[in-house]
Amino acid sequence: MERKTVLAFSPAKLQTVGPVIKVIIGNTAPELAEARAVGLEFPAPLPFSAVVDTGAAVTIINPQLAETFKLKYTGPARISSVGNVGEYRAYAASIAFPGQHHLKSFDVLRVIASPLAHMEVSCLIGRDILRYWEFTYNGKTGEVTIKDLRT
Repeated sequence: MERKTVLAFSPAKLQTVGPVIKVIIGNTAPELAEARAVGLEFPAPLPFSAVVDTGAAVTIINPQLAETFKLKYTGPARISSVGNVGEYRAYAASIAFPGQHHLKSFDVLRVIASPLAHMEVSCLIGRDILRYWEFTYNGKTGEVTIKDLRT
């Protein structure tokens, strides 16, 4: 049996908002261990909505998430979007997909903090993650299928 994650939307919602998936962003395991060893505490990660964006080269999060979860700053990052190029802050993070047991988490991933205009999502899943997935978008049925190629 092939292991796939299937997300179902109405065709109109899929076209309007895009393929949305729940994610949990947190600190990397080494960062958590080091911080806890010296008595630091971190807020418990909570799931929030992300949209899979095949046009995004990297995974983007709202800057408030980096602050809230105290992600480790790794330096500046230059990214471009339609018509804009800018310098943003990059962070080391982990990312998991709660309730999607066929999708493995990413223990260490570079994420870029940039304001997202869309109010329904706080994260864009970029091609840095998609390179490990087989991703099928069926606009007619509203179904999105994800197969983690690392499994």
